[in-house]
Amino acid sequence: MIGHFCKIRIKHGAPPLLMTEKGAKQWERKTLSNDTQFIILCGRFTGCPIMHLVVIPVRIEALYHAFEYAGSRFGSTRIWQHSGAKLQHILYIYQEEVLTLSVVTEIGIGFWLLVKMWYNPWSYVLQVYTYWKCSLPLRYAMPESAVYHKRVWQAAASLARPLLQSSAVLRDTLSDVMRWFNIELIPPE
Repeated sequence: MIGHFCKIRIKHGAPPLLMTEKGAKQWERKTLSNDTQFIILCGRFTGCPIMHLVVIPVRIEALYHAFEYAGSRFGSTRIWQHSGAKLQHILYIYQEEVLTLSVVTEIGIGFWLLVKMWYNPWSYVLQVYTYWKCSLPLRYAMPESAVYHKRVWQAAASLARPLLQSSAVLRDTLSDVMRWFNIELIPPE
């Protein structure tokens, strides 16, 4: 979380100490990014049993930021050229897979919350609502993650197609969820 705060501060500067309502709205619009959403995500689930899943996407994003920062700061040192540059290169080779894993984890958290709500509705109803209505649509709207979200939802639809063809209830439910996120179903083959 601290890394994401630092990145926002480096990118946009520190917020003014005394801020008006108009200034707060301008600051919010200026700093809305993946980092802001990861800070909100961590804050919402701190102290929750699901926290070990929530930190996966946050740690992945932080790892890329850390290597980018270290490369810009220590790129000319011998130790970086010997070890750090190789690790950074490996990270960038597998970036598509790692970011897809991050999105799968984000969507998996939503389904995990739905299952937990089934067993204990009063404890999880607010988290389920805010996660499915706020967090996932925001992640889907961010240009950095929209491509991966669309790809994962389409893959889920193609994997579930045989099951959905046999059950109208499941088909309608998934169709509603995909319409909610504005995802197009993959045309049948």
